[in-house]
Amino acid sequence: MKKKIIAIVLSLMLVLSITGCGKKDPIERLKTSFEKSMAMESASQSFDMDVFIDFSEVTPEMEMVKNMLNGMKITGTMDMNQKDMSFAGKMKFDLNGMAYEMELYRGEEYFIKTPFSPKYVIISDKEEAAQLFDTEFITGFGKDMNDLIFSKLNDKNTIAKEEITIEQNGESVKVTPISVTLTEEEAKAVFKEIMEFMLNSPEFTNQMKSNMKKEIEALEGEKTEEEIDEIYNTAVAEMDNVFKAINEGISLKKMDFTYYLDKKDDIRKSDIDYLMDMDMQKLVQASMAENEDVEMPAEMNIPVISIQLKGTSDIYNINKLQEIVIPEINEENSVGIEGMMGMPVQ
Repeated sequence: MKKKIIAIVLSLMLVLSITGCGKKDPIERLKTSFEKSMAMESASQSFDMDVFIDFSEVTPEMEMVKNMLNGMKITGTMDMNQKDMSFAGKMKFDLNGMAYEMELYRGEEYFIKTPFSPKYVIISDKEEAAQLFDTEFITGFGKDMNDLIFSKLNDKNTIAKEEITIEQNGESVKVTPISVTLTEEEAKAVFKEIMEFMLNSPEFTNQMKSNMKKEIEALEGEKTEEEIDEIYNTAVAEMDNVFKAINEGISLKKMDFTYYLDKKDDIRKSDIDYLMDMDMQKLVQASMAENEDVEMPAEMNIPVISIQLKGTSDIYNINKLQEIVIPEINEENSVGIEGMMGMPVQ
């Protein structure tokens, strides 16, 4: 009897070893990694993105725009402490030789520094920044977003590849690449569900109204809460037209993502390859409300725009608390968005 039990146990062990039961399901690994990233205390990130643009028909004006934007490169670095949502980073935009760099900071205020202003530009003051970068809200919101995304993953569109070694910030790291390829139908479904979720979230709605109020008042002057509510509600009511416009005017040719997970299931690197065609004429027509008595001019021929984004991002210094250097803001060296409008170019 003992021999039979031993034989059964050995047989089970053999079967398990052949089927590779010790390997985690790639979707489960991704879920774990996304949860860990939301709970991360601190990290550093660098990114490199290439933008490719083409037009179905090119006029001299369009040719100039294409030559400026096609091949644009966006690079940057960011250090962040997630506990208090403080960060310091730089973004560089290279438009075929014309380069612009922008600095981003969040200490108590959220502010930026651009080459077009001699002063720091305050995007959100202390109260607004505390609301915008509320850790509890962002973490909870991120988890809800992840649930929506993972509902579209399956063993056909999510595949784990062979382990490789990457060089990152002077360190060799063994990682498992997990690729995610979404179809056009899956990607549009995710977008719609995310938008509907956000519009039904009281916390998100409050933040949107607060940001909308500040942006509108910077251009048009002071607005009452009732006026902002009316503008926001009108925008929400038109979301059906937005979804219709996306379905009719945008074709997603490629949505490929690759996440590189280390042995602790931390995301150490990610790649994106995203290609879409935007039929601007269909987008404009589909976005118009049904009761709008507006027609596109017959002689107007708006081209289809093809946009491809190819990029990579490295994440390192995970949970290694570091000092983030944030410039001191005062009345002399800073200005609000509304004050920036009339400022001279540096």
